[in-house]
Amino acid sequence: MELSRRDLLKVGLFTGAALALPAERVARTELAVKNRMPTSGLPEPFTVRFTTAEVLRPVAATADADY
Repeated sequence: MELSRRDLLKVGLFTGAALALPAERVARTELAVKNRMPTSGLPEPFTVRFTTAEVLRPVAATADADY
């Protein structure tokens, strides 16, 4: 079996990608764990009162839309 230069580059590319994917997954998982908010900074569940935003009044109106 004879390999052309193009086939050898394809095999090298796919091999490199196959070796890099598991390392990328581990790096992404570690980054996601580091970026989490610490639980000590969170309030106790259901202790903060839910507030709703006030309804805004339009400053101008046309037949089709409010602005």
